[in-house]
Parts: sequence; structure tokens; C-alpha cells
Amino acid sequence: MATVQQTSIPGYAKTMMIIAFVFMPIFLILPFFFWGNTDTSVDIDRINLIEARILPVGKLNVGEAAPAVASSAETAAFDPQQTYDSVCAACHATTALGAPVFGNHDDWQARLDHAGSLETLVQDGIKGIGAMPPKGGAPISDEQFHDMVVFMLDHADVSH
Repeated sequence: MATVQQTSIPGYAKTMMIIAFVFMPIFLILPFFFWGNTDTSVDIDRINLIEARILPVGKLNVGEAAPAVASSAETAAFDPQQTYDSVCAACHATTALGAPVFGNHDDWQARLDHAGSLETLVQDGIKGIGAMPPKGGAPISDEQFHDMVVFMLDHADVSH
């Protein structure tokens, strides 16, 4: 029969195990007293700050559509001269892009004759013609664009 040799645990190891057994629960529980939230009172400012940080960025409305609001361009009285000065003059003030020059009878008469009628000339301009974008790039309605064409023809003394 074989004998089992017993080894003994050294004394310093036993001491370390006893110290760990006694103090470990203290080190595990003690932080809760220092860093735990033991304050049961409600801090309204803190709650408001948290709520402000987690507010949604936007809201989705799937109800009825809001009534259409007229844009500022539509609510203001339409001024063809101001529209010409701010948008149209970039191309119609010179012959650089081949656009009929503002006030030049021959240029505008040729353009009207080529189109055949005022309405065709207006419709071509609404769609865009040549290098000109639709409505000349002006944020105006079709009726206002019609008024712009009449304004330019009138200044060129072209009967329409």
C-alpha cells in the first residue's frame, strides 16, 4: 500500500487567507457607502437636465396636413423690374450668352417671330430654352413669368 505524503500549507499563506477572508467582504461592501447613491431626495434640476439631454430631435406628424402658407415671394406684390434687376439682368443685359438684350427691339422681335406667339414664347421660357434654365432660374409662378416676358417685350417696343 502506498502512503500519501501530506504537505502542509506554510504559515504566511494561512495568515494571508485569514486576512483575505476577514477583510474581503469589507472591501466589497465599503464602496457602496462612499459611492452609492444613498440620497433619496429628488433633485429637480438634475432631472430637468437629464430630460433636456434625452429630448427627441424632431417629431413626426401623421395627422392632417397643415394649410399651405404662401411664401414671402408670393405674398409680396410682384415687381417685374425688381425681378429683372435681381435675376434676369445677369444674361439679358449683354449679348454674352446669346440672350435677347433688354430693350433691344430687333432681338425680341426675332425671338417672338421664331416662337410664333406670345404663349409659345412664354411656354418655352417656363421650360427653359437654350442656356436659360426654367423660368430663368427665378423663383416665380408661371403667371409671374408670363408678366416678365410681357414686361421685357414692352420695354423693347415689341407688340405681342
